[in-house]
Amino acid sequence: MQALAGVLGHHEIIGSIARTIDEGTEINVLQGPPGVGKSWLANGLGALWEEGGGRAIVAQGDQLQSDAPYYPLSLALAALGRAWSAVGKDLAQVTKAGERMAGTAGVVTGTAQALSRLRPARQRARKRYLNDVEQGILFELARLARKRPLLLIADNLHWWDTRSLEFLGRLREPAMSDAFPFLTNLRVLAVQTIEPYQQTAHPLARDALLARGRTQWHDVKRVPRTAFPAVFEALGAPAGTPAATADRVYDLTGGHLALAARCAQRVRDDGGADLLAAATGDEFVRRLLTDRISSLGSVGTATLAILQIAAVLGLRFRRTEVICAFEGEAAEAARLLRTCRDEDILDLSEDMGQFAHDVFRQHFLTAGGRETTGIHESVSQCLRLLRPGAYELRCAHAQRAEQNREAAAFGVQAALELQREGRPWREIAPHVLSAIETCDMVGVVELFSTALTQFHQTDFAGCNATLDRLPHSLPRRLNAEADYLRATCLADTRSTVDREEAVALLEQWAGYEAEEPELGVRMMHARLFALSLRVDKAPGRALEGQIRQALLQRGDFDQAAHDAMYTLDRCAGALYEPDVALIRTREAAQHFGPSEADSLVRRPGEYFRCLVNLGAMLVLSARYDEAREVHARMDALVADYAPGAFPRLDWSRSNVVLADYRADAIDAAEAVRRQRQVVTDHRVPADPFYVENALAVYLTLAGEGAEALTILDRLLEQLDRMERPEASTRYLIAANRSATRYVLGEHETAATEWAELSDLVAQIPYTIGKYQVARHELLEPILRSGLAMTALELDECLLGTARFGPLWDQLGRAFRLPEVEWWH
Repeated sequence: MQALAGVLGHHEIIGSIARTIDEGTEINVLQGPPGVGKSWLANGLGALWEEGGGRAIVAQGDQLQSDAPYYPLSLALAALGRAWSAVGKDLAQVTKAGERMAGTAGVVTGTAQALSRLRPARQRARKRYLNDVEQGILFELARLARKRPLLLIADNLHWWDTRSLEFLGRLREPAMSDAFPFLTNLRVLAVQTIEPYQQTAHPLARDALLARGRTQWHDVKRVPRTAFPAVFEALGAPAGTPAATADRVYDLTGGHLALAARCAQRVRDDGGADLLAAATGDEFVRRLLTDRISSLGSVGTATLAILQIAAVLGLRFRRTEVICAFEGEAAEAARLLRTCRDEDILDLSEDMGQFAHDVFRQHFLTAGGRETTGIHESVSQCLRLLRPGAYELRCAHAQRAEQNREAAAFGVQAALELQREGRPWREIAPHVLSAIETCDMVGVVELFSTALTQFHQTDFAGCNATLDRLPHSLPRRLNAEADYLRATCLADTRSTVDREEAVALLEQWAGYEAEEPELGVRMMHARLFALSLRVDKAPGRALEGQIRQALLQRGDFDQAAHDAMYTLDRCAGALYEPDVALIRTREAAQHFGPSEADSLVRRPGEYFRCLVNLGAMLVLSARYDEAREVHARMDALVADYAPGAFPRLDWSRSNVVLADYRADAIDAAEAVRRQRQVVTDHRVPADPFYVENALAVYLTLAGEGAEALTILDRLLEQLDRMERPEASTRYLIAANRSATRYVLGEHETAATEWAELSDLVAQIPYTIGKYQVARHELLEPILRSGLAMTALELDECLLGTARFGPLWDQLGRAFRLPEVEWWH
């Protein structure tokens, strides 16, 4: 039997694609009617690319997911399956035979080989800080590429969503290749079905992508009737199948290769008489795909039901979601999926499933007998547990389940998530905007948007005032979002009164994580941050345990939940002793950091916070050289990205100066110069306390106590304008002012102020509070003594006290320079 590749030929198309890939054309587009073998040809070429040492990756669009942001590049992104290698070998044989006419598939293989032998390109520009989804896609592309030339097969391009199309366009920009060198050798092979057979979901975005660079078009035509008998045999029909049979199949299928291939199996198995007796093409498809399953009785009925659920989810789907939405036992659902695989209807991997062709999925959308509205309602409930943060997707299913108010609420949450990523909320998918507008919630989104902007500008009072203007009749989930933002504002003001009010507000939502896992756990994290700043750590540790248990329920299938457990480790210094916190923080840095040299970081923002905390914990532990090594990694990460990519550089830069000073790499005068630059470049007006306190201490140690006293006085005045400012910050500033006064000769004032701080130091909520209390008590008689001392002498006067261990080198000094961490 001749191989399908040999019968179909496509010599000219393959040769043309080979030459354009060799020349570096960024996008080749295979286009034609449905069922002519476009995806088959693209995947076969991908196998040739891999034969040469490259890596081929398939990103597949889906008609039902054409508004789902990044769908082809996230859920539908996968490495090319090994089964395609045989097709690649067949294509290579075909093109060798037609070499004089059309070139050779060896060019594809040879190009991949040549690119593989090139030395890896070096990064020539700073990386762009992408949102978490785009950064995750980039990370996955780099992981799948394995430092080899990458061929991205953009299948069903006409069904791609706008954000995926726009992002693919950006991946091809020279600036992105300069920042992410593995994109230098990216080639794109797109596949699309032409109109009028199927409509392009987003023609403007699709055309913008294809107009941005060199694009080569290749038309794949339907197999002519005269050639179909040979094709039918190549698809598996018995040798010598009568021409009349092949002609009848052509009439019923229109030459659709996926349908013809399945029909060929039936003809081979039982002659296919029942199939060929179908009066219409629709009846033929029903007999081909449904009748055999229906004949299995109750098992067949259940199989059709599960296929309908899968079809509603899309061309590609998560197995867990199908099993969840199925009205039966999970074990039975898993068995039925395997039956569908054995019937060659589905392809299954460990956690994913996919229809063998979209024509199969289209058929099974209505084959199960259930109303699709009910299926969408079941799927919506499953997503609450399986993908609780996928608000745009949940909005779509709620719309199709005719739950308009619920859909609008999901839409508002999707808009908020988009703004948190730094994008205008009106860039949401059209179906989400429609859901919001249908229930007149545009004004609600605008208020939330304004409040979020005020929060990011540290205008906490303005944020809460805006939230107070929200309607009282909001859906429960939006009331929860409003209270989450209110509490986050209150917890960040450095007022003890506000922080306790935040805890009280969030405690009203205790248990909400069982109803809405993503938002509920987010609220638990906010409450944990507020509780971690209490002296009594027991409530915070108990809540951390509850968060971990909630995350463990989703950790196996939800990457966000898995990451969140390591975020708890990153924040361990708020609740646990430094030795334990150091171990956990290091584990978090390893989890979020690069897996190998020069590899991409999946979540650079979280990795940055981990490095800040790890460096701080090492400084606290008096392991200054190790801290400097971590800071070097942190500085390299920051330098790798464009300015503005990472928040609160005043904290991280202050930690760097502190480690260098403690390691004697710089003196006090140089520390003043560098810390003054930190203040100039990165000071946050609403929260200047740590960064300016450090400057004041270095000034005192450098003999410039008068200026230091001015700074400390101003910081205390700012704190005193708050209602019950947090004890730790007020003690920090006031204690350093007392010590500065002492160095300047104001011994009596300094001793009096120091004594007045005795109650305040006991209120410090950190796990190192006991060291602070001991330091305060040991310094009090020294300040009462009135002995003249230099700033350095006073600073180091307690370091000989051995009973406190290695932490004392950082914590036992008269002038406190805090090592600042991220605890939320």
